[in-house]
Amino acid sequence: MKIYFRTNFNSKTGIGHLSRVFNLYLELKKIYDCKIVIDKKYSSIPFLSNSKDLVYLYDSKRFKSEKNDAEIFIKKNLCSKKNIIIVDDYRLGSLWEKKVSSFSQKVVAIDDYIDKRHYVDILINTKPDLSNIKSEKLNKIKKLNKSSTKFLLGSKYSITNSFFDKKKNLPNKKGLSITFYNGGSGNILIYEKKIHLINSKNKKIIINLICGPFSKNTNSVISKFKKNKNINIIENNKDFYKTLLTTNLLIGSCGLICFETAKINLPSILITMNQNQSIDLNSLEEIGHYFVLEKKEIKNYEKLSNLILLCLNNLKKIKFNMKKNNILSNYNGKKLIVESILK
Repeated sequence: MKIYFRTNFNSKTGIGHLSRVFNLYLELKKIYDCKIVIDKKYSSIPFLSNSKDLVYLYDSKRFKSEKNDAEIFIKKNLCSKKNIIIVDDYRLGSLWEKKVSSFSQKVVAIDDYIDKRHYVDILINTKPDLSNIKSEKLNKIKKLNKSSTKFLLGSKYSITNSFFDKKKNLPNKKGLSITFYNGGSGNILIYEKKIHLINSKNKKIIINLICGPFSKNTNSVISKFKKNKNINIIENNKDFYKTLLTTNLLIGSCGLICFETAKINLPSILITMNQNQSIDLNSLEEIGHYFVLEKKEIKNYEKLSNLILLCLNNLKKIKFNMKKNNILSNYNGKKLIVESILK
């Protein structure tokens, strides 16, 4: 049996899909032959530079439609009644899944939306607000899926990097540090004025700015901060995980990172950058996060900088509450998913 992962990443969606797929791939690769199927070759994307288990779906062509993508996927002999297909791609839905499922043993989808139609054997949605899902919302999801679909919903199925499994957040020996992270894409200049303001208020704070592979204005940011020894620019997610372990506070987009920072008990100020990151605040508290802002709120530089400094002054209290209320410590999401897939 082989397992094929179909995913996508670009400047609009970032690398969240790829990150989830790669982490699940590493888990399943311990047991089976696994391949990751992407559109074309990329040389500067994390996880992929040294991987031999990549399949490129297109040569000179590009993605046209679900129907066309499914046909090419099938023609490349990636489907078999012995194979499992796992798809994590906003472009693909029930049409793609129905075509591929006719030639596969099982099709699994990972998605962030509850109102998207699917045709899969297993649907995974790790949004925290689905952990205690009400019957009305669950029935809505069921109506958009096959009657036989199995649902893995909520934060206990979160797919985090194994790097965090046995590690914990450690203090930076050089002093207090904060990390700004905008995901794998987006305009990182949105943090420029905040960084200047915090640096002017406390020049001893170490500031890390992580520039993802699809981030805009990376060169401009490097130019602006290169002379400041207390500001570190980390390009293309290099040493991303190590940076998180030695930071005291994260300010970043409310994506997959919310699960990984919860895993290591790292205090965070999360920002909902787009619609698919919108999460019920009470549900975020269940995994240990208490500070969530909308994108428009980060334009108030003075208030945000004061909130950051206030958090730094109360790190012990925040970490205590995170550890006390974090339900993720009771689950291994990847293990639960693998067990369900292989049944």
